[in-house]
Amino acid sequence: MKKIHFLIISALILAMASFNECKEPTKSPNMSEIPTTIIPLDSCKQLDDFLSNKVIIINSEDELAKYIDCGDEMPDIDFTEQTLLLARGMAPAMIKKIIPKLLTNGESYFLNVEIQLVYSEPQGNAWRIGLSTEKLTTDSIDLNTLSY
Repeated sequence: MKKIHFLIISALILAMASFNECKEPTKSPNMSEIPTTIIPLDSCKQLDDFLSNKVIIINSEDELAKYIDCGDEMPDIDFTEQTLLLARGMAPAMIKKIIPKLLTNGESYFLNVEIQLVYSEPQGNAWRIGLSTEKLTTDSIDLNTLSY
């Protein structure tokens, strides 16, 4: 019985720890979603150890070369019309699915990343994501993550 209580308490602690502090830009009625396309980065080697929980905004081939090297499989992005966003972080368990949403209120940008977890595999996992979107002129995007 004590073992079962311990497992239940451990699971609750893990679940509570997975909810990162998250700004709530999606509640604003003035928010609009900006379409994005996920860019696979599986075959890419990370060159610069860019910080977790930060969005890197890439608007040129030269900037891209500073952060990732995908060899012959570099993302095909027209930087005259598109921006590439890179983000990464840690999850408290195995990752089942990542759902990104890029939002704006007209002044600021927010990248909301929902991470669905598999709690039967409790080891932490690093995640990273690449997104192409319309050309952005901002120099800052707030990253909000929610793991569940």
